[in-house]
Amino acid sequence: MDNITKFTPLHLLPEKNTPEFNDFENVTKRNKNENVTFVTPEMKFPVMSFDDLIATEYKPNWLVKGLIEKENLGLIFGSPASGKSLLVQDMAFCIAAGLPFHGKETRKGNVLYVAGEGFSGLKKRFMALSQEYGYLAKGLYFSKQPAALMDKQNALDVAETVKAIGNVSLIVIDTLHRNMGAGDENSSRDWGEFQNNIDNYLRPLGAAVLIVHHSGHNETGRSRGSSSIRGSMDVEFSVTKNGDNVTLTNTKMKDFEPPKPMAFNVKQVQIDDDYSSVVLESTEYIARQNQAKRMSSNDQKVLEALRKVTVTNSVTPPVTVKELFKDSPENIPRAVVTLGQWRELAYSVMTINNDSNDPKKIQAVKKSTFWRCKNNLEEGGFIGIDTDFVWLVDKSVT
Repeated sequence: MDNITKFTPLHLLPEKNTPEFNDFENVTKRNKNENVTFVTPEMKFPVMSFDDLIATEYKPNWLVKGLIEKENLGLIFGSPASGKSLLVQDMAFCIAAGLPFHGKETRKGNVLYVAGEGFSGLKKRFMALSQEYGYLAKGLYFSKQPAALMDKQNALDVAETVKAIGNVSLIVIDTLHRNMGAGDENSSRDWGEFQNNIDNYLRPLGAAVLIVHHSGHNETGRSRGSSSIRGSMDVEFSVTKNGDNVTLTNTKMKDFEPPKPMAFNVKQVQIDDDYSSVVLESTEYIARQNQAKRMSSNDQKVLEALRKVTVTNSVTPPVTVKELFKDSPENIPRAVVTLGQWRELAYSVMTINNDSNDPKKIQAVKKSTFWRCKNNLEEGGFIGIDTDFVWLVDKSVT
């Protein structure tokens, strides 16, 4: 009978100082001599005592000091072309190369970048980062397609890829919409399934998961979709763009003091004779006193161009635009125009500063001027945009 493990439930133990207890104690002593061990049962739902909790040593496990820890679930949101992907790509590059992220220490590790959009621009972006930092981030890996992470099998496939790469510290999901699969970001149930797959299959691998997402259509200060998204996050950041200035602002920090906002300037980088891209360079953050941004002359001209093209070429909002306003159908725009129609008229009225006679350079200046105006107008709440369509916000089309 040696080495037999026995368990006596606590509620069946006899009271002390009773004949039954004395008999039990004698049996216990005998069993000790016979190498019998009394153990508690293994718990299928593990718990820890108060003493164990207090005795547990905890130190921050920063992936980027002061911003995000390993195994965190984080979100970075902003309007289209606000610089949110540019910022996350910079962070991913620094982690993979073991470089500080604009003055903040990083913990080096491999990075999996799950790209759902902008594949054509990824090469140029990371070539520009490599040129700017003077490093090759060989620990960076990129998906060749989006990942429908609401589907359990797809999440398992991504997890297997993470294991195969090894030592992955960060998984970037860019963007939520393009990597959700058949799910609806406005549905708390769909988001719950998406999050469960991340929690069950990706985060246990030791990596932080950072999701890139769009801001709300009528509320640029919050992320788009279900309110459950924000509630699920350990950390959340907002990215805004004003001209060539990009600001990263913390909107949720679950366990620490929120970090101060970080500011960056968009810097043009010439990769070779045919290609150029942009990177971010740190600059001093200057708090805005909630004062309205003054529109430039070109901002006004481009906005007026949208008013005119809306009168002459508008169409009824397609289903894709109407779906953006499921929670607020009263805000569905009355009319929309294509981005191309607006851009064509805007190009003809903008004032550009360019001494070159090279048609390609003139076109490039027009393009950058237009996009700067577009971003300013969107940030100022004058227009709404969804991929190929644009509309006036709270403005009469006549």
